[in-house]
Amino acid sequence: MSFDGVLGQEHIIKRFESAIKRGRLAHGFIFAGPRGSGKTTLALALARRLLCNGKNEPGCDCSQCAKLAMDENGIVSHGDVHILAPDVQTIRVELIRKELIDRVPFRPVEGKYKFFIMQEAERMVPAASNAFLKTLEEPPTNTIIILESRRPELFLDTIHSRCQMVRLAPLDEETFISELRSREEAVNTESARFLWRFTGGALGEALRLTAEEWLTKGDEFINLLDPENCEDPFEFAETYARKTKRGTLEEQRGIISILLDFAIERLRLRLRDLCKSKDAHAEADVEKVEDALSRLFHAKELIRSNVRVESALERLARRFPAHVGRK
Repeated sequence: MSFDGVLGQEHIIKRFESAIKRGRLAHGFIFAGPRGSGKTTLALALARRLLCNGKNEPGCDCSQCAKLAMDENGIVSHGDVHILAPDVQTIRVELIRKELIDRVPFRPVEGKYKFFIMQEAERMVPAASNAFLKTLEEPPTNTIIILESRRPELFLDTIHSRCQMVRLAPLDEETFISELRSREEAVNTESARFLWRFTGGALGEALRLTAEEWLTKGDEFINLLDPENCEDPFEFAETYARKTKRGTLEEQRGIISILLDFAIERLRLRLRDLCKSKDAHAEADVEKVEDALSRLFHAKELIRSNVRVESALERLARRFPAHVGRK
């Protein structure tokens, strides 16, 4: 049987196959894992496994499987598979009723099962969670509800008690690098290894970062922080504030946070290499890198504390150690 496209989750696949074989598949699941870890990929693979009218083999193009291929906008055309991807900070009762509760009672129209897949489900407010508890506890036969979450600890206990937890494992380094480089030929092994560490083995997130050229943006950021390239901390701060002001304040802070995280990971690797080095100057360099890391973490804390982006970046750039980002 096939869970085509699912990487590094053999333990989960065996668990599903066993439950399906015994006729004991649950009606409610929490798929937990970091962004880009393959939660939706796994959910759609489970849907294919149950809806396929072919032989359940990799690459099946039967009428059911063909409709379960997700397009570039994250949409599938299968009438019995509903992906809820709310573009809101909090998921409220009205949305849950409209998109889930009111739809659950209807019978499948194309296959044997109905699927409801809610992305970032931890955004539900308590009232929304409570509103569909009965639906989650007693869904119609052959209805499966999957709640995807990066932070499952935010769910109410009543949600946990009605769902089976499925935690996605990060990809191992070798598989991650091989898959990333096969899809993004421009990414070399060193960059792929960095992204494996940076994303915690989440291939989908690495592909997003690569597509949006974050490797280039991150290197540029840390290079411009070097005092040799940053003569005016105020100008540095204004430059990055201007670059990110096209979005909302939250999006602006998110972009700067990624750049700070990128610089932190680069310097952690630099620190690791220095600690292994037998060079006589390594000890002094270690102190500089540790100082730089402290300043980067402080900048992240300022951003989280709602300090203006410009102010946080200007403080970061002032007295930032020279050459810490260089090998």
